[in-house]
Formats: sequence, C-alpha cells, structure tokens
Amino acid sequence: MTRNVSTYLVLTRLTGRVDSDRQTLGELEAVIKGKTIFKCCTLELPWRQNQRGISCIPTGAYQVTHRTSPRYKLHLHVLDVPNRDWILIHPANFVRQLEGCIAPGESFIDIDGDGLKDVTNSRKTLDRLLDIMPSSFPLYIENQGTHKTTVR
Repeated sequence: MTRNVSTYLVLTRLTGRVDSDRQTLGELEAVIKGKTIFKCCTLELPWRQNQRGISCIPTGAYQVTHRTSPRYKLHLHVLDVPNRDWILIHPANFVRQLEGCIAPGESFIDIDGDGLKDVTNSRKTLDRLLDIMPSSFPLYIENQGTHKTTVR
C-alpha cells in the first residue's frame, strides 16, 4: 500500500497469534515522518466476511477522525468502511465489548480467565493515541506478512 502522507496508523493483524474463531489480535503503530513513535496492541472480532456486529472490518486504507460521544468520550471514528457504519477505535478490554470496532491496549492478557486474550489499559492507550495523532489521518489495516513497515 502506498503511503504518501507523513502521519498515519498501521494496524497489523497477527495471523499467527489469532484465535480466528473468537477474536483477532493485532499491533497498531503510529508513524510520523517515517518513524514509528508509538505502538500498542489491538483486539477485534474475528473475520466473518465483514458481517455487521460479528466481524472485524476488511483490510484496506481508511480515513480516521476524532469523535466525541457520551458513551466513549473522545475516541476515533473509522470512515467509509464498505457496508458498515460507526466503526470506532474505542476503549474496551474484552472482545465481548466489541461489535466490529477496534480496542487498543497496552498488552495482551487473559484478564477474566475465559481463555481469550484481552487488552489492558485500553482508555489510557487510546488517550495516548489521541494525543499523538492529528484530528484526521489515514489508517492502514493489513494482515501480518503483507506490509512494508515491520511491527516489532
């Protein structure tokens, strides 16, 4: 994917570390002027053919804007997702809290003992992203092994 902008996010889905029937794990990196300045974990629903409410969104390039709501306060809105509305990057620790959105976090751990990986400190991680990123920017979602920028 061509990246002709100086500030963007890359979400890399970790295909080798995914319980693909129940969740999708990823790594998100904020890139400014060619340098990765922040990395975090992500949690999403599994891939179920982009079905509303039960699937993560397709790989691709999206525009993201800051948004505020009573429920999530300040968060991020992923725009123009094919056949989907209101895809957000918002605080959540568990996959059961998601309906197609993306939850950022500091690390993966099974917080509640259900056998699934959860993300820690989601609100704190999102606040850091909000501080770093401009009010509008691109997001590139890719599966592990299909991107040029290595996430470590």
